[in-house]
Amino acid sequence: MTSQAQTPNQATSPDEIHVQRVGTGSRRALGLHGLSGSGAFWVPLAERLGDEASFVLPDLIGFGSSPKPKIDYTAGAHFQAIRHLVEAPGEPWTLIGHSMGATIAVHIASTHPERVRNLVLFAAPIFSSAERREHLLGRQNLLTRLCLRYPAADKAVAAVFYGTAPLFRRIGPRLRKDLPAQVVLDYFRHTLDSYKSSAQNLMVGKDLMPDLARVPHPLMVIQGEHDSMVDDPSAISWPANVRLEVIPDSGHLWAVTHADEAARLVREFLHAL
Repeated sequence: MTSQAQTPNQATSPDEIHVQRVGTGSRRALGLHGLSGSGAFWVPLAERLGDEASFVLPDLIGFGSSPKPKIDYTAGAHFQAIRHLVEAPGEPWTLIGHSMGATIAVHIASTHPERVRNLVLFAAPIFSSAERREHLLGRQNLLTRLCLRYPAADKAVAAVFYGTAPLFRRIGPRLRKDLPAQVVLDYFRHTLDSYKSSAQNLMVGKDLMPDLARVPHPLMVIQGEHDSMVDDPSAISWPANVRLEVIPDSGHLWAVTHADEAARLVREFLHAL
């Protein structure tokens, strides 16, 4: 049976990171969401794997219900905010990261390998070159494009972007019925500082491959065939420890829109170790 326990609780940390816990399985899994996300992104997957693992799903600092300080949102800063979770007593973690969260997962695994058992990365921001990274990410939403190309204009656009949040929260769940309502509602729950700095440090300006190559753990990377935010997986030379899965006809949010299939892949990976 899959656990349905989803009650949020406040993490006991100075930064008061917001955490959801799902599942009662013997493994420990830490879910790290992507840009504009929250821990709610992982609830559908965690519900399906609740007999396999006990999931800890934080809202990363700067996003969701967690604090949003004016800091430089580097991989190290994101790690420090959840360090109390990573270092909590118990067996090493299965890290599950999506997009920006994949970068943070790789940072944790490469700098604190003793706390990690294995990794599953969805929509990992890995590119064949810096030019491809800038090209692909530069085609995304207006706020991302401005953060990348026209930083002087971002505050004006952000005023419109965040100003529409109340309206979007009313109509968003009806427009995106393929997503859980909470995932849609949390989409605007960040600041320009947390969004812009995280995007620049963890995606736009970050070559993830050197860190990935230093990860000593079993690792599965799941990329969507039609994900416009990642490079063609066949154009990348993957480290030997990577099990690559390319999902046909799928996009950036496949892990949540097709949680049954995502859970099957994760379960197979964990059982094969």
